[in-house]
Parts: sequence; structure tokens; C-alpha cells
Amino acid sequence: MAAVPGKDLRAKSVAPPSLDAAQFAFEAGRFEQAIESVKAFLIANPNDPQALYLGAQCLFSMKQDDQAIEMLQEIAPQDPRFGLNALGQI
Repeated sequence: MAAVPGKDLRAKSVAPPSLDAAQFAFEAGRFEQAIESVKAFLIANPNDPQALYLGAQCLFSMKQDDQAIEMLQEIAPQDPRFGLNALGQI
């Protein structure tokens, strides 16, 4: 196979989204950036309770309470780490 000038035919690895960037942005008060990172993570991990909880925290901080409550309601109440915390926020 001939190489095409300017094209790298090797597969590029893309790191899966991580919540670390979202958590860092949240702690720095950059809530819009944090929620965008959470949303990107949730595309690959739609039921992740930690991501849902962090997303809700971001939304509450942005005064988007209705959306935050919707996100909290997606967390299963029986989740050992986030379920009761989510119910306490609703």
C-alpha cells in the first residue's frame, strides 16, 4: 500500500473520557466546563452514579435546579455510594 502524503494511516488512540477533568473544573468553580466534561463522560457511561451526582452538583451551582434534580433522579436509590446522597438532595 502506498503512503498518502500528509495522511497518517495508523490508528490514533483516543483516551476514554474521564471524570477527573470534570472534578477539577468543578473544584475550580468552572461549572460550565465541568458539566460539559460530565456530559461527555455520560455518553460512554450513561448510568454512572458518580458522574450523575457530579453533574447534578454542577447544575445546582449554576442555579439550574430542575435539571439537577432530573439528573439526581437517574441515580438508583440503592446505589451504595450516591443513592442516599441523591435522595437527600431532591
